[in-house]
Order: sequence, then structure tokens, then C-alpha cells
Amino acid sequence: MRPATTSTGARRRGLHLPRQPSAALRFGPTCQYKPVSKTLTVANTGDAGLILRSLNLPVGFSADLPLPTTVPPSGSRAFTLTLNADAGGSFGGTASLLSNDAENSPFTLALSGTVTADLPPTVQITAPQEGTSVVVGSHVPVMATASDDGVVEEVDFFATDAYGGMYSLGTGFADGSGDYALDLDTARLPTGVYLLQALAYDDRWQSTTSDPVTLTVTAPAGGRQCSV
Repeated sequence: MRPATTSTGARRRGLHLPRQPSAALRFGPTCQYKPVSKTLTVANTGDAGLILRSLNLPVGFSADLPLPTTVPPSGSRAFTLTLNADAGGSFGGTASLLSNDAENSPFTLALSGTVTADLPPTVQITAPQEGTSVVVGSHVPVMATASDDGVVEEVDFFATDAYGGMYSLGTGFADGSGDYALDLDTARLPTGVYLLQALAYDDRWQSTTSDPVTLTVTAPAGGRQCSV
């Protein structure tokens, strides 16, 4: 931009920022939690101190420019604009930089960026089948499939009895193909009806709980088990 003249006409100040005429400075697309940054430079092309007073940014953007600050004559000040990517969505608006430049304040720049939201994992129990009944003390293979738009970090299994009591069954073993398995020794459970569920975590520790599968643990024929 051409230098601007102050009200006295004795000094000249100017701003220079890279920008795209009639188009926004684009920051994306990107994924949630993966911010995008661009470096911009304010150049003082005049012979008096250029005082940068404030920078107003659209929601979703930030800058590492401490204000107020003064750019000396023939000097420059670089700073970083960042699309924070804390949440998914489309972000944009006008950045406005106020200074003591009589003609070029505020200096405005359109910003835009798109952030794809990070989704929680999906998880589903595939074994045992709904309504399975086993004798206490037997071993039951418990399996689930889980997937994520990032990485599945862990799948835990638990059981809930008819009274709301919860039993942690352990963490599933990952086979590398999205399946997670656990060998359940039902001797750990009193006889009764249980809801089996899997709890999956992704690399951002978002979590999803599977739909329940009913498992009934019965006493051996001719025997009984009493739980208090």
C-alpha cells in the first residue's frame, strides 16, 4: 500500500500486508485440533513511528501480536494469524488493525477457513449374541468392533446388573483390524442378568458406549449360588 500522510504532512507512515484483492486469506480446510497459521508482516514505509493499537479478529482466529506496539521508521513487525481449529465449522470475517496511520487505519483483511469436526468413535459388541445364557464359571468370548476418523486408543468392557451395579471386565485386546476381544470368566459375576457394553476411546479421548447386549449367568444344574 502507498504511504499515508499524517494530518501535519510532515511525516509519512505506511502499512504493508500480503493480501489477495477481493478474496479472503484462506486457512484451510483443516481438521479439528489441527490449527493452521500464516505469517504476516506490517512494514512502516514512513519516517515516523507507526503505532499499532488494536487488532480485532473474527471468532475462531487468534494472533500473537502484543498490542499496543510501535514499528520504527523503515522497520517491520511480523506476526502470526492462526485458525484455532478448536471446533468444527466454517469460520470467517474481517480482521481489522487499528493504527495511527491517518489514511490506512483501520487496515482490513478478509479471513476464512473450514474445520472438519473430529468425530467420536463408533463401537458395537459382536459377541456374545443378544440373550446368551451361560453357566457361572464358564468362559465367554466378548468381542466388539470399533472405528474412528482418527485412532481408536482403547476399548473397555463392563457389565451392569439388574440393580445398577457395574462390573469392570477389562480392556479388550486389539487384533489390528478394528476388533477387540476379551475372555470373560463368569466366575467373577454372581448369577443374574447383565447388560454387557463396550466403551471406546479415540486419540482425543472422546468416547462412545455401545448398545447393550443381554447376558444371563445361571447356576449349575442342581446347584445354587447366593450373592449378598
